[in-house]
Amino acid sequence: MINKYKFSIVVSLLSFLGFSQSYLDGIFVLNEGNMGSNAASVSFISANNQVTNNIYGISNNNNPLGDVGQSIGFYGDIAMVVLNFSNSVKVVNRETFVSVTSIEAGLTNPRYVEFYQNKAYVTCWGDGTVTTDDYLAVINLTTYQVESTIPMPEGVEKIEEVNGKLYVAHQGGYGYGTTISVVNPVTSSIEATINVGDVPNAMVVKGNYLYVLSGGMPSWSSNGETAGKLHKIDLGTNAVVSEFTFSGVQHPLHLSSDANYLYYTIDANVYRMAFTDLTLPTSAYITTPVTDFLGIYGLDVIDGKIYIADANGYAAQGFAHLYNADGTFLTTHALGNIPNHFYKSNTSNLGGNDLTEVVFKVYPNPAVTTVFIATDKDVNVVIYDLSGKKVKEELYTLSGIDVSGLQAGIYMMEIRNENQKQTVKLAIK
Repeated sequence: MINKYKFSIVVSLLSFLGFSQSYLDGIFVLNEGNMGSNAASVSFISANNQVTNNIYGISNNNNPLGDVGQSIGFYGDIAMVVLNFSNSVKVVNRETFVSVTSIEAGLTNPRYVEFYQNKAYVTCWGDGTVTTDDYLAVINLTTYQVESTIPMPEGVEKIEEVNGKLYVAHQGGYGYGTTISVVNPVTSSIEATINVGDVPNAMVVKGNYLYVLSGGMPSWSSNGETAGKLHKIDLGTNAVVSEFTFSGVQHPLHLSSDANYLYYTIDANVYRMAFTDLTLPTSAYITTPVTDFLGIYGLDVIDGKIYIADANGYAAQGFAHLYNADGTFLTTHALGNIPNHFYKSNTSNLGGNDLTEVVFKVYPNPAVTTVFIATDKDVNVVIYDLSGKKVKEELYTLSGIDVSGLQAGIYMMEIRNENQKQTVKLAIK
């Protein structure tokens, strides 16, 4: 941890940002932002349900993330935020969200990202009105440049890497797709095409099977409205082994899963289906408070909790509604503009001799004379200036830390006990 700490000091001096908060043991929420507003952002829900909005801005001198946050992919120590309307990918440290680089050349209408052997594969629509220019952008994760492209059929959307193959859903761009392409990333070629339902919008891998949810043709389609479907595909043979058709003209969205169940949404409702079920459920598992005409905007099941994205009329503030896996309501969090996806952060190792980083709330910040820490633990506090010089060290007490003798400016405050550590930027007026 000493080497990691010294490295962070160097980064802080180069960026003039000081140490950045580490976001561990929680959930990242990507907030899409209204197109043209440059309001994409990322929120973080900590293990104790504390919400920090706009963590990219916090970690990067209040710089904007970009326009229309489409998705996030994680690989090693980095996260890649795909920004559809910005035609770019922001690469950040996955724990601190400090910017690493921005990839802009070679990306047109990027959507989703997946990884294989130190390369990132980004689905790109190209011009959404042109049916022949879709592709996978192949990004070298050493140079962070688009090194090649793989031509694809229209409307490349969700992408999953399974056993060295890329499964790409063709939702259809501004048209309507009905297939899954199986891409060999070594040969950059499509090895197989799997026919599914109209407008495949979500995929889940479970064991040796790929589950594909298709929303069906919408009511305004010139091809006529169709119902959604769910397909179960054997990943060994790429054959469809089960097909479920939704009754009437239901249009399901947002497929997720846990160990035993698939979860999907229709309008404002969540449905749950056991992997062993032979029929679709006939009644909703959860009825949410979402009222938007598109219904639930995002769904993810993570560590026994169900996360529901509520666009809230596409206003500046969206919401996350949380439920236990048994369907009981837990809480609602206020987030950024149009939340759409939830992702699990890295977890800390609370055992052994290694120090790990957790959330201690520091207040007031900025401080004038005294700073307090919301904790019931015995912690040691060390304050450094931006040159790395230690300016204060003491055990924390309920009377707080006296900072009246420090000059106004930015400092780094390290809080630690036997197995826990957090470093935060402290402003003193």
